Amino acid sequence: MNRLFLSIGVLLVLVLTAALVVPLFVDWSAYRQTFEEQASALLGRRVQVSGATDLRLLPTPTIRFEGVEVAGAEGAPALLTAERFEAVLSIAPFLKGEIEVLDLVVERPVLRLPLGPDGALLIGESRPSGPFTVDLAAISVEAASISEGAIILILPDGTQRPLAGEVRAGLSAPSAIGPWRLDAGSLRLGDGEIVDFRAATGTAEDGAIRLRFSAYPAQTPVIVEADGALSLSGGLPRYDGEAVLRSAMEGGWRLVSGFELTPDRLRAENLTWSLQTGEGPAFEIAGHAVVALADPPRFEAVLSSRQIDLDRLFGGGPADPSASFEAVRHFLAGLPPLPVQGVVSADLPAIVVGGSVIRDIGFDVQLPG
Repeated sequence: MNRLFLSIGVLLVLVLTAALVVPLFVDWSAYRQTFEEQASALLGRRVQVSGATDLRLLPTPTIRFEGVEVAGAEGAPALLTAERFEAVLSIAPFLKGEIEVLDLVVERPVLRLPLGPDGALLIGESRPSGPFTVDLAAISVEAASISEGAIILILPDGTQRPLAGEVRAGLSAPSAIGPWRLDAGSLRLGDGEIVDFRAATGTAEDGAIRLRFSAYPAQTPVIVEADGALSLSGGLPRYDGEAVLRSAMEGGWRLVSGFELTPDRLRAENLTWSLQTGEGPAFEIAGHAVVALADPPRFEAVLSSRQIDLDRLFGGGPADPSASFEAVRHFLAGLPPLPVQGVVSADLPAIVVGGSVIRDIGFDVQLPG
């Protein structure tokens, strides 16, 4: 989900920025062409306006484009489309050579993600088509909104699978190079669950920008947080940093990991899963994992731990060994189901349960997802 949100967020921000970077007092047909050229240079992808265009200077300068398309990989459908976006500008900043966007609306943006036969994303590389000639630092956005957005997965046979719909968010930034702030974001996943989210960025430097992201599923009691650098590697997006996945219940479990996210896979290194108590972590399991972002996605995880004392953690002991087993069963049943299939390999030196020590435990578990 993080990967999809990042893709649509970055592309929408870039497109809306590119719409505001040419002079207003020009021939209208040339303005459309200039917009397409500047947006294409900024995104490194062909940008085309196929619908109506409109420019009003009074009482407040307003520009509107309909039918905006951002090209995907060769032979693939448009990566991103938007039915309409409209910007209301402030006049005074023009006297200082600046552009202030008072209000910007992006309606019905759709991000389409085609999959190849091997399940890899075919979004193509970004290749700048020419110089981008406007100072992004001189552009500010007081308020922007995205409404009725959607994210669609296109399978190799052409079948379209909705991943998210009803995407909406509010954005603002003192400068187009950041920091950006995203509030009141929400979307509906393909299974119907509503997820609220928010995000904030730093200032773009050396081709990268810091991105902090939080997600709050309405029906699943978990909180997802990520903090890292978003950049382009070989023309493709990359997001790496540290992520935290934790229970929304007090005293619940917590998973912390370094990560690297690219269009084809998610790598988790230095992963630590712990159960929290009032005195700190009751136990910790460490390891690493890789998630192949294919169709269907699949993961492999390798975990290990020091001795785990289930009697101390859940109660029980020699007098009532079944209590520990029942508590463990109840705890595992309360974990959210994994949305992807995969294999977990574990190596545990010892487990204390029912007053006994079970040593040298190793197993592989196939999870259906």
